[in-house]
Amino acid sequence: MQSIQSLYIFIISLFTAMIMMPFLQRWAIDTGAVDIPDARKVHHRAVPRIGGVAICMAWLFSLLVYVDMAREVRGILAGSLIIFLTGLIDDLYGLTPKKKFLSQIIACIVTIIVGHITINSLGDLFGFGLITVPPVLAAPFTILAVVGIINAFNLMDGLDGLAGGISTIALTAFMILGYLTGNMLMLALCAALLGGVLGFLKYNTHPAQIFMGDTGSLLVGFVIAFLAVLLTQSPGAQVQPLVPFVILGLPIADTIRVMCSRMLQRKSPFSPDKTHVHHRFLDLGLNHRYTVIIIYGISLALAAGAVLCRDWSGPNLLLSFSGAMIVFYSLIALLRKRSEALLSAGKLSMEAFRATPLSLRLSRMTRRTAPLIAGIVLAYFLIAALFCTASSEQTAQVGGILLAGCLTLLYITRDIRNHFFMAMLAVSVLLITFVLNQSAGTLSISGLSFTHLRVIIHLCLLALVVLHLVFREPGEHFLSGIDYLVFGIIALVALIGWQVSASPAMPLSILKGLNIYLALKVVMAKEKISSQMILGSVLTALMVIVVRGVF
Repeated sequence: MQSIQSLYIFIISLFTAMIMMPFLQRWAIDTGAVDIPDARKVHHRAVPRIGGVAICMAWLFSLLVYVDMAREVRGILAGSLIIFLTGLIDDLYGLTPKKKFLSQIIACIVTIIVGHITINSLGDLFGFGLITVPPVLAAPFTILAVVGIINAFNLMDGLDGLAGGISTIALTAFMILGYLTGNMLMLALCAALLGGVLGFLKYNTHPAQIFMGDTGSLLVGFVIAFLAVLLTQSPGAQVQPLVPFVILGLPIADTIRVMCSRMLQRKSPFSPDKTHVHHRFLDLGLNHRYTVIIIYGISLALAAGAVLCRDWSGPNLLLSFSGAMIVFYSLIALLRKRSEALLSAGKLSMEAFRATPLSLRLSRMTRRTAPLIAGIVLAYFLIAALFCTASSEQTAQVGGILLAGCLTLLYITRDIRNHFFMAMLAVSVLLITFVLNQSAGTLSISGLSFTHLRVIIHLCLLALVVLHLVFREPGEHFLSGIDYLVFGIIALVALIGWQVSASPAMPLSILKGLNIYLALKVVMAKEKISSQMILGSVLTALMVIVVRGVF
């Protein structure tokens, strides 16, 4: 299997989930399959809770279309169906915790028997040599680990977009590890689930239109857990077992902390409460949106650290992760003691700053620069359409997929500000920037070299975008939670690319493309007519890349 096929799998899964979601919303409302708010929950209205059905269908459909049914794939799919039915019955009719645990155990047993996937080694955790799991304990230990991760994801599904975002980050990190180790099966499996989760996230960002429910959280936790086992325990695996543990470190550490705290209070470790990490941030006075973004940032930092430090010894990696978690939770405890003073000081300073004549003047001046940003961005894409000469057959193939995806999303949504159209546009901008960078070696305009012209464009746009971010109008947010998630993933890919590549061309192209995309977001939030012109220039540049790559 070639890596390009993972892109096809991702696109199929993404569109399957996005197309199914509106039908599921209407069906859930008609049948009463909604989540009713109560004292423990943060939403205030009834919300459909069967978004996990679309995730599962997207995952299954994309795999059945493109992936060979190897033994491991059959095992994970068989267990997934049991988990899916368990979650669906729980969302529709309700199940006791004991029945859910029993179903999870049965699903794990089926996957282990059919797929022969077990944890046989824990690596060199403490510096005394490899820790091997005895064959008689391999299956029970695998069941224990997988069930723990399933319920860690289930417990993190407490805020709009939270579980989906953490899953997206983990799957992206697994894909990077699969690519670095040449594990094409891992790439395909991650791409299939990632597309489904992102298709769901379109409808789950705050305020959520639908929840994934147990159908989604149990399935996502189950698949990610077995992907982690597959990544580290397959014959010839090059990833030590502790790396996926660190990538999934926040939900695992938070679940262990909450359960230990409940047992110390002589409560059931499974009794519901509001002591999870996202509740702690809400208690500090942060709103829903910023709480989710901060947790995304923490998860991205753990994923980046795990991938970058994947070759560290087990003891060093374990010690670093444990120290980071201790510092993190100690800091939260300290901030909770001073939350009222910090909150009032933060509000006072922000309100005072926004009310100053200088800030108001700068806000008005900044708003007037939107047409200038539009003109620079439009010129950039027109130059790209004229001078993208380095297109290859592979870039033409990717460009064709992106062009078709953009046009399809435009036809379906009729909205150029749709979250996933914008995500597709972000990838298109990255591709155009990369091809343009490769094409610009000897070209010039009126004696000004392309290299210098690009530097000038990027510096001007960076300065203007920073102005708009700092001096935006009150209540204005042209970046959504999913935008921050996409930006973080792009930055993660660039960071990893910088480490593993001898040439900085790819990481630099990614960062430059991100700069262009941020400028595009500013324009699309404030200049409707300019947005349509820029969109046309992006699609034109993509078409040029396709045509020149083919011919």
